[in-house]
Amino acid sequence: MDSSNVMEMITRGEYWVQFAAYEHVAMYALLIYDWLICFEDELSLVKTPGVSPAKLAYLFCRYWALTTYPMVLWVDLINHSLELCERIFRLPLILQVLNLTGPALVIGIRAHAFTCRNTALSILLAACLVSFTSYQLWVVTTQAALNPQFGCFPVDVGRAKHLAGHFLAPLLFDCIAILIVLIHAIRTIPFYLWSATTITRVFIRDGVYYFAVMLFLHGFNAYMNFQPDGEIRGVGVPFDLLLPSILACRLVLNLRRAVLQDPEACPIAT
Repeated sequence: MDSSNVMEMITRGEYWVQFAAYEHVAMYALLIYDWLICFEDELSLVKTPGVSPAKLAYLFCRYWALTTYPMVLWVDLINHSLELCERIFRLPLILQVLNLTGPALVIGIRAHAFTCRNTALSILLAACLVSFTSYQLWVVTTQAALNPQFGCFPVDVGRAKHLAGHFLAPLLFDCIAILIVLIHAIRTIPFYLWSATTITRVFIRDGVYYFAVMLFLHGFNAYMNFQPDGEIRGVGVPFDLLLPSILACRLVLNLRRAVLQDPEACPIAT
């Protein structure tokens, strides 16, 4: 490979690293903006009497991302020495596991409440969440290596594409949770009530939107990790880190508004 090709690869890699940096900043700004415009509704939720799993899941989902993402920006946006990158390059992936755990908890608790607290389904969802989270942590700690060419970014160890599986694991959990909700709705709720019950309609509508966006994001990031060009693999990661938290929190707040209109329905928003 001649020197002109090498320079072209470096320039191209630097471009995509800079592009991803802009994405990180833009997504964190969106997260803060969404938090601010929903703050009044959030206060109303927090002021409700008692401490429920739904409330705790919401607070974790919202504030874990808000408080920890500056560390992701520090790792990915600042030029660090190779020695420091070796120690910190896994940090964004570890934080991502917990970023995605928050939305998964929200979706799981909502599915549990929507099915009127079916114990067997709750155990299934809990087992799935533990399994997928454990797999993600295994990938981060044992199957990721530093890509020394472009910043503190990870690549797969060996030929297996476990980083792609890292993004597909939360998608599989979402699929299971949404499938449980749809099956329950079809079996237990008469079709004509779907348009009449505010909570059911909001949950199905927002759940479909959430699932569609997560399907695209997780699928896109998994696809990018199969690409031979390592410098473009992080292009969609900022969206995958923060959009699930934004959408899951919106789902909770929308359901809370709906339950105030339909307090006699199954309590999926409290």
